[in-house]
Amino acid sequence: MTILTRLLFAIIAPFSVVMLLSSFARAATPAKLTCADVLTPKEVSVDGRKVFRIDLKDGGLLSCVQNKQPVVNWIVNKDRWSDQDELNWQKFVRGIGLAREQGRCNTLDTCLMSSGNPYRDQFDERAVHFSDCADFPMYLRAYFAFKNKLPFSFGTDLRSNPPTAAQLQEVNANIEKAQQAYNASGSMSLEQQNSLKKKLDNMIANRDKFISGTQRPQESDNGNYARGRMTVVNTAGNTRDFFSIIKAINNQVSSGNYRMLLTPSGAQESDFYPTAISRQSIKTGTTIYNPDGHVGMVYEVRRDGTIMVIDAGINSDVKVYAFNSGNFPGSRPQHAAQFKNWRPQYVENARYDSAGNITSGKMALVPNEQLTDFSLELYFGNKDLNNSDPKKAEWIYRGQKLDKYEYIEEKVAEAGFAFSPIDRITQSTNELCSSLQNRANAVNDIVTNRIHLRAHPTELPDNVYSTNGPWE
Repeated sequence: MTILTRLLFAIIAPFSVVMLLSSFARAATPAKLTCADVLTPKEVSVDGRKVFRIDLKDGGLLSCVQNKQPVVNWIVNKDRWSDQDELNWQKFVRGIGLAREQGRCNTLDTCLMSSGNPYRDQFDERAVHFSDCADFPMYLRAYFAFKNKLPFSFGTDLRSNPPTAAQLQEVNANIEKAQQAYNASGSMSLEQQNSLKKKLDNMIANRDKFISGTQRPQESDNGNYARGRMTVVNTAGNTRDFFSIIKAINNQVSSGNYRMLLTPSGAQESDFYPTAISRQSIKTGTTIYNPDGHVGMVYEVRRDGTIMVIDAGINSDVKVYAFNSGNFPGSRPQHAAQFKNWRPQYVENARYDSAGNITSGKMALVPNEQLTDFSLELYFGNKDLNNSDPKKAEWIYRGQKLDKYEYIEEKVAEAGFAFSPIDRITQSTNELCSSLQNRANAVNDIVTNRIHLRAHPTELPDNVYSTNGPWE
């Protein structure tokens, strides 16, 4: 974070808190929205024009629109994505990112209705597009596949990977210490004793979930694997429509879908794979995972090595900003943080009808050993290709040891392109302006949806990404 960024945040943060509190103080409306509120079209901006759209701001009310979405069969006439399809996918994502960057839209719905989307048509006029952060990359990938008659699938029924023997020994040792602390708490106040007991009970419950593979996918210690798969097409030949798949994405996809690195023996491959650090591999459409529970996607890699990210928030608001260590920190390799590309998939034993459309087949995913840019460089460095200790990871560029984030920037920059401090300051300032606008929008959404009048949470989550519901 630059000095300018810190200074502006020091100015912005107190203002936004005051604005939030003052909004809460003056609101005095009923505490619950209804489907009638949601289904009333509101004035929104698309390409600088005012249009009326259903503007869904509370994911908890998504069911209000799900049974009113247009039903259009998802036709598939290719058994796999071609190189040209992947290039078109990149062009599509970049168009959406630039539309948001230029202020032509600010939600998933308005961005897909904007000129940044070359596939918009009457279907989109009748539809309501909504996603949170984890759904956002999957939603756009599904939308592109649907519009281009391509196959698509994603992992479902996530399970957390179990602990290793060393991890289990460490967990039990910590539980034993907590038990001893509670046993010795007789002279403490009842409140202190209850606090120690609650801590002990939580540790035991978390251990049991770790052993049974039922940790929350968003927070699993060793990452996850998928036991099921939602596919278009499928072996049974069942017809899918776009919004039936989107409903499954809304209900089943979480940031845990990105918390996968190496697939356990016997399990199906993950939707993504860790990629080499290069300008060829980290590209438009590459996903980025924050192990605290947030997901974004690259929409542009600039000549100086700046990686621009697009994401969606809990109320489907879309933001763009530059990748850095603050918004996408690293973590243990099992958490599969940061850059991952979409795993190629194809239809085996495809059956076609007389029109050339695939009616049935089995979805297969390409394994890591067949991917030319599969790499664990993000986690173990590039100095020693046999290194298996992430704490010893080193990133060497032209004989010089660099911080990982500096290394990424150097590797994805155009050869010979010079860094411009003025461009970076301009970019940081624009991001802060956008951040302030997002904060103001969030306050307006809170007041409009009467969130502040609902019962407050009994306790706060570890971080903003690890919770759900209206207070998220």
